[in-house]
This record gives sequence, C-alpha cells and structure tokens, in this order.
Amino acid sequence: MSTPELVICDVNETLIDFSGLGPSFEVAGLTPSSVHWWFATVLRDGFAVNLTGGAVGFPDLGRRALREVAHLSGANVSDETIESVISSMAHLGVHADVVPALRTLLGASIPVVALTNGSAETARAVPMRRGCRSRRWTSSVPSTWGAGSPVPTPIVGSSTISV
Repeated sequence: MSTPELVICDVNETLIDFSGLGPSFEVAGLTPSSVHWWFATVLRDGFAVNLTGGAVGFPDLGRRALREVAHLSGANVSDETIESVISSMAHLGVHADVVPALRTLLGASIPVVALTNGSAETARAVPMRRGCRSRRWTSSVPSTWGAGSPVPTPIVGSSTISV
C-alpha cells in the first residue's frame, strides 16, 4: 500500500461526535435520536444554499434546522434553548478513533487538512482537548464558513487549502 501525500477530511460528524448533543436535544424537548434528523436537515439546507449561490453560516443553518425539527416534532423550543443547543457544540468530543488516527498520520509526516462548514476554531479545539496538540493539526483546518459557503466547493477548496 502506498503512503498518502495528504489526507483531507470533514469535521462535523466525521471527526466531531454529534451524539454528545443528545442531552441538549432532550432539554429542548426532543429525543437524542433527533440529532441525526437535525444534522441531515442542516446538510440538506447547506447544499441547497450552496447550489443557489447563497451564503449562510453553519450556526444559522443549525438554528433553522433545529426550529424545523422541533416544529415537526411538536416541541415548543425557545430562542434561548436553541442558542443553548448550538453553543453546546463547542463542548462536543471526537469519535474514539480520531485522535489515534491524527497522531499516526501526523507522526508519519502526512499532512492532514480538515474542512469545516462551522467554526475553524471549534474544529481545531475539539481534537486538541482530546489530546491532539500538534501544531501541524491546528494550522490545517480551513473553514468554508468564512468563505461565504456553507459547504465546500471547488472555489472555496482551492482558495483555502495550501499545504
């Protein structure tokens, strides 16, 4: 098997484990399994915004999707509760295989770039809190959020990645 020259990965639900949002969803009157529905709605809306040339950041997509899921579930969710759920994302963990994989890749001098449609700061901080403190990791998380696109596009990708 050949050694990769570069590894590019997504952040949300690839590295960061959204199952930790379950308790916040319960406080909002939703089931923990609603997290999957919510994230699918965020992705659906993000791709729709992207295809129509719009620009909406991940937090706004998350808020809108949470309102939709709550409404369709019959839950009455206040703006304050929605903000609490969105804020709780900063405290999520990573999937169990993430830190060992990052350590292995970075230890082998294989660059890792993680694209996120959320905050690059959060995407860097979550693996760091779990033990991946490599400077090479923290400098390789571009965000499509600041580039005006909720999902990666060829233009966003080429303008944000330089290895």
